[in-house]
Amino acid sequence: MSKQENHQQECEYELITCKQKCCDLAGEATKILRKDLDRHLQEDCSNRLVDCEHCSTRGEHWDITGDHLENCTEVLVECTNEGCEEMVKRCDLKHGQHAMKCGYAMVECKYADFGCEQFARKDLPDHEKDLSFHLEMTCKTIRRFNERLHTLEKSDQSSKSQQAELLDKVKNLEQTKRKSFSTWFALRKGISKEDPSLDEQGMVVATFKMKDYACYIAKETTFHSPPFYTSLDGYKMIVKVRRINNKLSIYVEVMPGENDDNLEWPVDGMKVEVQILSQDLDNNHFSTLVGFSNETQKVDKKPVYNREGFDAAVSMGTLTEEYTRNNTLYFRVTVYKTKPAKPWLVCSM
Repeated sequence: MSKQENHQQECEYELITCKQKCCDLAGEATKILRKDLDRHLQEDCSNRLVDCEHCSTRGEHWDITGDHLENCTEVLVECTNEGCEEMVKRCDLKHGQHAMKCGYAMVECKYADFGCEQFARKDLPDHEKDLSFHLEMTCKTIRRFNERLHTLEKSDQSSKSQQAELLDKVKNLEQTKRKSFSTWFALRKGISKEDPSLDEQGMVVATFKMKDYACYIAKETTFHSPPFYTSLDGYKMIVKVRRINNKLSIYVEVMPGENDDNLEWPVDGMKVEVQILSQDLDNNHFSTLVGFSNETQKVDKKPVYNREGFDAAVSMGTLTEEYTRNNTLYFRVTVYKTKPAKPWLVCSM
């Protein structure tokens, strides 16, 4: 081997690929000078192994400083009780020692059953010492109970009438609750695309983001969205995203859900639109449509585990900086034509 060839293999100014397969924001493998490789692996590589400074959990730098740090139970955060400025571990906010002793936490007075209110823990001892106030409150409450009991005992017919009135109120509340849910879902409706097979408006059921996009792409690992329902009484689904060669595979999968007994199986006549959202304009989103029907799907019975769904591929070349800014992709899921097979069994509670 000639000296020139030897130099080519050892030249400190040659651009080489990081051994840890880290990548830049564009999803390309990181290139560094050979002479800078050791420093890069120790200080800059997003895939280098590091320990969380709070809990000593070991992991890759991009994960430890991202999702892990946002959820680490040992990180010090400010107490959420109004007036308290103490910094405590995240795990102690609701169930730890601080939660049990914080003077600004709102706690019930021991006379709460008689109508007394909540007070800050630091003020509660002095408040409960006011026995005359609580005795008067207790007497008033007992007096109201006795008056109510006397009224109910006075006439059995009157009691039955009041019971019927209460039942009517409960029914009205249930109807109001159902209408509120319907209104909430209606407010989330999207605008259907100009597709002749979509004869109804779609309903936006989920919007989520894929952080650390470049790392998922470089490692070809699968991103899982939060589970969502196609409607209040619809199917439970999840979106999975993964790079395959030079394409981004978007996979829509059916999961076991609470409404499965009242739904049709296999899933039929439903289309799911998954949009990769532009971070610049609200009318320049990339859309892909996944259809479910008796003839094409494998979801042939009520699922007892994650069932197969359908996928669509997006060319990596279409995902410009407009979509991947800040190393994040935003997704929106819209569903068309989903109805329960047994609408009379849909529960309002």
